[in-house]
Amino acid sequence: MNPARSNAVGIDASFVQVVADTVNSKDFHGPKAARVAKTVNDALREVLVVASRFQRLGRRKQLTPEDLDCAIRLKGITPPFGFETGTQPSFKYAGNLVRDMFVKEDHEVDLQSFIQAPLPRLPLAPSLKAHWLVIDGEQPAIPENPQPEKPKLMPVQNLPSTSVEDGPPLLKQLGKDVRKITQVQIKTTSTHPISLEQQIFFKEVMEAAMGTDDNKRKEALSVIQTDCGIQLLLPRFSLAIAEGVRCNVAMRNLAFLIYHMRVLQSLANNKTVNLEGVLHEILPSILTCILSKTLCPTERDNHWVLRSFSSKLLATIYKQYTATNVRIRIVKVLSDALRNPNNSITTIAAAATALSDLGQEVMQSMIAPIKEQLQQVAQRILMTSGPKVEGQMNDDFTAAEKLHEILKKVSSLEYGDEFNSQPEKRDVVHRRLIPRMEVGI
Repeated sequence: MNPARSNAVGIDASFVQVVADTVNSKDFHGPKAARVAKTVNDALREVLVVASRFQRLGRRKQLTPEDLDCAIRLKGITPPFGFETGTQPSFKYAGNLVRDMFVKEDHEVDLQSFIQAPLPRLPLAPSLKAHWLVIDGEQPAIPENPQPEKPKLMPVQNLPSTSVEDGPPLLKQLGKDVRKITQVQIKTTSTHPISLEQQIFFKEVMEAAMGTDDNKRKEALSVIQTDCGIQLLLPRFSLAIAEGVRCNVAMRNLAFLIYHMRVLQSLANNKTVNLEGVLHEILPSILTCILSKTLCPTERDNHWVLRSFSSKLLATIYKQYTATNVRIRIVKVLSDALRNPNNSITTIAAAATALSDLGQEVMQSMIAPIKEQLQQVAQRILMTSGPKVEGQMNDDFTAAEKLHEILKKVSSLEYGDEFNSQPEKRDVVHRRLIPRMEVGI
């Protein structure tokens, strides 16, 4: 090393003692601190010499932190991080008790500004929305799906020159006089593109199925049940049924609800149609027709025809499709409606009817455990009301009777074949099940 620089400032033993005190080490004092300081100074000199070489190779006038990092890496040591900041850390003099102490200056923070600051806006609530990813191997053009990549056309080179003959002068002049208007065609988002013939077919079939002509309605339902090309139109059928049920339940239009369920039955009976992809739309519609409190404006209309028809349709789909958790979710919805004490007797009886149509195992597992509570509900209505009120049918009494018949079936399953083979025993159990009124029975 150059003797002229032998008096350069380095790390002394006192600095080593200060560092040792900060880490609560009492072993680095006296000769040990001096040896550690000498070792550190030698290592720093080697790093600075190598860093100065990187500086000269980079033709720089000042030594940079990057030069030091390269020198440390050359010695096989991972360089420390945090030396790339453009500002120098500020230190302040802390006093001179034993030796000079300099500490990093901490900026004071005004808590009043944080207290008086306006609260940030609440984030939007998370929501889920279902949309079609792929339909028959094709990605539908909807905003939720990514735009398909357009194929890149290679430039055509060395095309043969062709001459185009000019048209008649009159046509040429008329072409110049026509106003040139750039028309931008905006493509509407469609869940599934279909041909014009399929659109006309869908329109004619739905109009006939919802019309007043019985012959056309039967013909349309027969076409839906037997046509092999209905699968392509299934998303449109499911959407039309879901929207139709939603609107007609609000308007209490019983006839159109029955028409929609008949269309859905024809789709379910079509052997070439797979309803698994649209179960999320049709199952809520069926359950709505079963569990709704009111389906018609007056009690004169027999809404139990729609409820029974929808229950049998639900049982058909329940037995035909075994998708993940579909059966469990159907039974759970019906069981919740059956066990909710706030529901009307009509909803409870409709839920019991739907559960009974799903099979004996569902009846025994869902209706039998709460048979006593259902008996009390039906008994209270049958004992306090009659089949008619002011000359009109009592809807609650009819629902209680239907619930009573279902409880008979549950009791028959509990007692088994011996119960069914002995009429006397069956009548005794039925009388104990619910004491019926003599009037109107």
